[in-house]
Amino acid sequence: MMSRDAENFRLTVLNPGGRDPEQKFEDVPAPGQGRHPPINFHAFAACTQGAFHFNPRRAMAEGTPVLLLLRSDLRASERYRAS
Repeated sequence: MMSRDAENFRLTVLNPGGRDPEQKFEDVPAPGQGRHPPINFHAFAACTQGAFHFNPRRAMAEGTPVLLLLRSDLRASERYRAS
């Protein structure tokens, strides 16, 4: 039996300072549709019908749990942690 919270779980993936387009996955796009196929870290957001952001403020505005991606240059991630 699945809890209602699990049914409504949405995940925001944050890649601070990244260059991939920000994308919301209310509906998972069919192959060839949308700006970026839901692969790699976009897939974490897509499978929960969440969002993918590179801007920390927009990620926090989603009001959902955030998966923070740590890049090899940790400065952008440090700035997010401080905000």
